This record gives sequence, C-alpha cells and structure tokens, in this order.
Amino acid sequence: MFFNGRIAEDVVTILRNFCYTSEVISNRKNMKTMTCAQMGGKCDHPMTAEISDEMMKVGMEHIEDTHPEMAADIKAMSKDDPKMIAWYEKFMADFAATPDNV
Repeated sequence: MFFNGRIAEDVVTILRNFCYTSEVISNRKNMKTMTCAQMGGKCDHPMTAEISDEMMKVGMEHIEDTHPEMAADIKAMSKDDPKMIAWYEKFMADFAATPDNV
C-alpha cells in the first residue's frame, strides 16, 4: 500500500498542503511522470511532479478522487504497517529511477 510508517500521517497532511498550479509546474525543470499503477494504484492515469513529496501529493489526490476505497484503506493503516514501509521504499526507488521528462 502507501506511505512509510514513520511518516504516514504527516504525508496525508503534506499532500493536502502542497499545492502547485499548472502554470508553475509547466515552468519547472526535472519533472517526472509516473502512472497510478506505478505508484501501487489501480489505473494508468499519468501524474507529473518534480519531487517525490509532490508526486505523493498528486498521487493521493488522484486516489482520493478516483479510487476512494483505496484512499480509505491507506488512511486507515497504522503508520508502522510493514505494507506502508514497503510501499514507501519501493516508491522512492521507482521515483529516483524514473527519467526526467524531456
């Protein structure tokens, strides 16, 4: 599932407070694109961000809007849940390996 146990609750807060307009995003460099499925989700919706925290925010917004049952499961998990820790470690490795958009 989603989020490292040590930051699970804080991530939800960060994700909701981290706002970027499309204009700001379009002027930034080193943007990366990942799909919902690449982030452990259920579809191939693409999401673009510059940093991992922002990608988690965009991903959580998408999940809340499109996959509410999955969002509820994420929010219900303990911050120390091994699934959250495993998801976070995999996400960080996948984000680092994702090439920048050209």
